[in-house]
Amino acid sequence: MWDLHPVTAADLSALLDIEAACFDRPWNRDVFLDELARRDAAGYLLRRPAPDANGAVGYICFRLLYGEMHLTKIAVAPQWRGQGLAARLLVHGMETATALGATAVLLQVRPTNRPALGLYRRFGFRQIGRRKQYFSETGEDALVLMRHLKEDS
Repeated sequence: MWDLHPVTAADLSALLDIEAACFDRPWNRDVFLDELARRDAAGYLLRRPAPDANGAVGYICFRLLYGEMHLTKIAVAPQWRGQGLAARLLVHGMETATALGATAVLLQVRPTNRPALGLYRRFGFRQIGRRKQYFSETGEDALVLMRHLKEDS
């Protein structure tokens, strides 16, 4: 069985390894510590069901603001992609947020991030906006996506 648990300080090295493998401009330890120390933030680490060292394969981080889940990070180590693990992380995040009273999920994503866009579209996210030059390091726009968590929302 896959192990999915809240990120702790002991998990940061594993999380940072995944982050470095997945992003050209990865968050550093201090950014993650600051993010996860927020009262409105949550993070979950997914580990493979094996007795070997580390075993971390992915993570999700989000904030709960104004009754909404704001997805800040989701990543799966490159060698573990294509197995539905990002979907597992996203479902867990949305279930957790729903249990805490969130009624919608919001996120920003690069228009060129086709794998992420595919995942979000499979889960019913729709584009509600575009932020011009949102990603300062590249000047790339961000698509703003949203999905309701409850049918009556």
